This record gives sequence, C-alpha cells and structure tokens, in this order.
Amino acid sequence: VDKFYLVVWKSKVLGWKKKVVQTPHQALKAYFDCDDNGGLEARAIFMSDGTVDKDHNWFATPQFEQEAKAMSKEMRQEKCTPGTIVYNDPNYGKYGELVCMVDVFLVIFLFLFAKANRNTIMFGMSWHTVWMMNFMNPGIGVTKVPGVRHWWHWTLTEYFVVEVTTIVGALVAVVATLVPRAGLQNLSNLYDDALSVNAAIVKIWADALAYLAGNERSAARLQVEIQIDGLEGIATEVQENIDGAWWETFGFSGAAGRRLWLLKNFVASAVDIKELLYVVKSCVKAEDFDYPDFDADGHPQRNEHKEFWQKLRNTAEDLASETSVLTWALLKTFQDGDISSQEIAYIEKHLRRVKERQVNLVEAFLEAEPPMSENLAEEQTFVFALACWSRKCSEFAEHTIESASSGKLHERRSMIREAADGVWSLFNPAEVLKHQHLKYAFRNWLSICVCFLVGYYADGSIFYRYNYVLAMTLTLLFVPEGTHVIEYEKCAHRLLGVFLGKSLPFVMNGIIGLIPCNLRIIGFLCQVMAVWGYVTTFCFLYYNSDKWSYVSCLIGGFGIYGLMVPRCRQFTPQQRDALFVSKYKEIGNVMIAILIQALMHSVLSRRSARLLFAKRLRGFGDAVRGGVQAIFRGDVA
Repeated sequence: VDKFYLVVWKSKVLGWKKKVVQTPHQALKAYFDCDDNGGLEARAIFMSDGTVDKDHNWFATPQFEQEAKAMSKEMRQEKCTPGTIVYNDPNYGKYGELVCMVDVFLVIFLFLFAKANRNTIMFGMSWHTVWMMNFMNPGIGVTKVPGVRHWWHWTLTEYFVVEVTTIVGALVAVVATLVPRAGLQNLSNLYDDALSVNAAIVKIWADALAYLAGNERSAARLQVEIQIDGLEGIATEVQENIDGAWWETFGFSGAAGRRLWLLKNFVASAVDIKELLYVVKSCVKAEDFDYPDFDADGHPQRNEHKEFWQKLRNTAEDLASETSVLTWALLKTFQDGDISSQEIAYIEKHLRRVKERQVNLVEAFLEAEPPMSENLAEEQTFVFALACWSRKCSEFAEHTIESASSGKLHERRSMIREAADGVWSLFNPAEVLKHQHLKYAFRNWLSICVCFLVGYYADGSIFYRYNYVLAMTLTLLFVPEGTHVIEYEKCAHRLLGVFLGKSLPFVMNGIIGLIPCNLRIIGFLCQVMAVWGYVTTFCFLYYNSDKWSYVSCLIGGFGIYGLMVPRCRQFTPQQRDALFVSKYKEIGNVMIAILIQALMHSVLSRRSARLLFAKRLRGFGDAVRGGVQAIFRGDVA
C-alpha cells in the first residue's frame, strides 16, 4: 500500500513474526501486544519508507536488527494497491481459501470417522487446526527464517521444532520403560492385569451364587452389581496395556511375544462372558425371595426356591470352584510364556475335573426336575449361565492344550501384517458405519467446524480474526462416542476445568513475579516448586477423586503451558494492560467454544432437555421411594 507500518518481533520459541497495519495507533497496539511468552528478543516499528521508529525499537543483538531490516526491505518490494493482499502464490487468491477450508473439514472428519485412539484423534485435530489457521493468516502464512535461503531452512521453523520435540518426548517415554526393575513396561504388568481380571470374574460368580442360594433379599446384591459394572473398566484398562505391549515385542517374537500372545488370548476369553454377567446381574436384581408358606386359600405351599438349591447348590458350587481353579492353572502356566509337557498334564488334570463337575450338575438338575415356573426363572437362568461360563473356560483350555501339543502355541505376525491390520481396524466398515459412530463423528465435526469458521471470520469484541483457540479447544474436549444426550454437568466441568487451567497459572506467575529479579536462585526454586506442586496436586486429584478427576485433568493439562514462562519480564503499563486483555479474550473464547459445543449437541440430541428432565425427575422419585422401602425392610448397604 502507499502508506503502511510494519511491526516485527522475535521470541525465543516462536521466532520472527510480523504484522502490517495502516495507522499509527494500530502500529503502537501491535507493538505492545506482540507475543513474548517465549521470551522477547527483538521488536520494532518500520515506516513505509523503510526507516525504523526511533522511539519504538529494541534488539537484543545487532544480528536481530539486520534480520528485521531485511524483512522490512522485502515488504517494501511488494507492489499492490491499497486494501488488497498480495500472495506469494497468485492461485491462493482465487481458490486457496476454499481449498484450505475443505482440507480442514475433511481432515477433522477423517480423524473422528476413524476408530483411532482418543489421544491420536485429539492431538491430531488440535495441531492441524492450529497450523492451518496460521497458514491461512496473512500475517503468518508459511514460516520463513529471515536471511536463510538454504534448502534445509524448514528445519528452523516452528513446525519442525514441534515434530522433533514430539519424537524426542516419545523416545524419552519409551526409554523410561526400559529402566531395570522399574516395572514400567506394559508387558511386565500384563500378568498382574490378567490376575486382576480373573479374580474379579471368579468373585462375581462366587458372590452371585452365594446370594441366589440364600433365603432373603440383602445388600449383597448391590455388591454383585457394582462388581459386574466395574469389570468393564478393568477390562478396558487391561486391553489398553495389551495394545501398548505390542511395541515391546514387535510382532510377537521370542518368549516375551509368546507370553503376550497367551495372556492376550486369556483376557479376551475371560471378558467374552460379559453378556453372561449381564444375565447374572439381571437374575440378582430380579430375585425377591418372595415364597409364601401358604397360598391364597390357606393351604401349605412348597418353597420351590429352597428345594431347588438343596439339590443343586453343592454341585453348582463345585463346578464354580473347579472352573476357577482351571483358570488359575492356565494363568500359572502362561506366566513364563511357554507351556511344557508337565504343564500340559497339569491343565488336563484340572480340565477333567471341570468336565466331571459339569456332568454332575446336569445329573443333579435332571434329578431335581424343577418345574418351569416364574418363581424359579432366576435360579434356572443363573445355573444355565454358570454352565456356559464353565464350558467357555474348558473350551479355551482344550484349545490351549491342542496348540501347545502341536507346537503352534502362538501366531508370529510380521510388522507389515500388523500395520495392515491396524489400518484396516481404523476404517473397518463394520465399525465406522454404525449409526451410533456416525452420529458421534457428525456432532463433534459440526461443532468443531462452526468454531473454526467463527475463529476465522469473527472480528471485534472478544473475537479476532484467524483465531484458532475456539476450534483447538473443542478438538481437545470432543464428546466421546456413546453419549446420546448432552451432559450439562460435563459441560460445567469443562468450563470450570479450562477456566481454572487458564487462570491459576496466571495468578501463580504474578505471585512468583513479586520476588526481586536479583534473587535468581530463590526465584528459580520458587518457580520449580510451583510447577511441581501444581502438577502433583492435580495428578493426585485425577487419580483419587471420581467426581473431580476430569476437572483436575483439564486444569493440569491446560495450565502447565502457562507456568512454563520466563520469570522476570519487564512490562510497560501498555504491555501489562495488553497482556490482561489477551488473557481475558482467550478465556472468553474458550467459554464460547464450550457453549457452542453444548448447543450443537443439545440440538442434535435424541431427546429434548424437557423430556430428559422429566425422566430424571421420575427416576429421582423412584429412587426415593425405593430408599424408604429399603429402610423399613432393613435392606441398607
């Protein structure tokens, strides 16, 4: 343009940045608002003729001054008319914005559409939205390092730094698992994980059998329900450890690979009875032990429940006990990753005992000849479920014996096959085309895209153009699959967690900033203790509080970046005001993003808020009524 002001600045982390404005007021505002979170090293205002403003320039070294002047000279060589933007690639002015928008929307949808790990989806979408917004920002564009014209100039950009630090961080995390006797490898913990899964399943069957074979309704049924509901979480955590252990064996090679293969199959076989456990849960909940001694006419009445368990309880307990012993025997042989001939004989011995107990249960059932009545529905269903569990365990034992005897104990898989199976699992049509998964992907995709458009076009008030904060926030807080209705409590927790995560570090830095800069050691120790205390506190809450776990995770995750800033920074009053304004805008944008997410999910929810409230209110009434009845029955856990 004919008259412009070029504001340039450089920070240790972000490198050189520039902004072109048309009025002195805009130039001063950009000068004082420049980002120095990474440690400011230079800043200046250049006139349209290339001269530097003598009152508004500062360079840490002469080299930075030369680089800034080179940027100014490059800007003055560009020819354009007032009010227009000149692009290095003329095609961008024609359809570049459309291509970039399609790229953002398509990549975000593919991340959500794929059945990838949550962290992969979350951080993949986050970095893509940030970098694409910066690329579409005329003030940033493609990052170039002034004065560097070598082919490897891209290694000095922020993108390369992020990628390298990501790889280095992942390598450090991997190396940390190799510390001797630290027990950080997934593979070293898999045996204990399998033990915990098996112990949970065995206890469920034992407790359910003891309760159903009893004579009265008690709080023990609630414990069985809690155990069955908690098994899903245990199985999910164990499966994550199994998936992570693949990288420690690379295709199931050697004793470690065989051990992983055996334990993986055992856990898969153990949790394959989830449907049976839901049947058990239903039986435990439905059994009311209401067997009157006399009928409506006053005649004595048989207690079918008591007669049934008098004939089957001992055989059912024997079967459950021997099946449990068989599962423990299998785990014991799997511990070293190899199955010897003696261990095969050991498994066969317990397998024969299980089959004998299965026959005994069938004979006892036929001898009892229980009638097909409503009173015995829960008892007979439970015995059937117990027999199914025992049969599944015996079939798994038979398969293990056959595989060990034939020398095909495990399947060696190449890395190419593993990679191909991994890609297939990401886009398996049987999974990704499910109605529930498509709804989850569309709802999250729509809210993130709306926030991206708001950040790109909105300008004024707390908004400013080319702002990636809104979209980035939702990429880190996307609603998981399986949620059919908007969770207002979860939204409130998101607001609270992100707000405190953005605010607490700012307050802590202000307190630490009161320490005089000449007390470097004391200031350094205080800052280290602040970071350690912050992370430790919210990690402790994350692992020990069910209610505040999610909030603590957000506070820790969003806040740690705000703590990693230089301690002593000299601010002018204008800079201090600009810093507070920028933080205020950032927090406001985060809240707007969460509100947009809540609105989108509320509109696309299966039920309206009114219907949901009515259902919860009815459920509250039922809970109160059931609680009062339980108090009068003395049935209180």
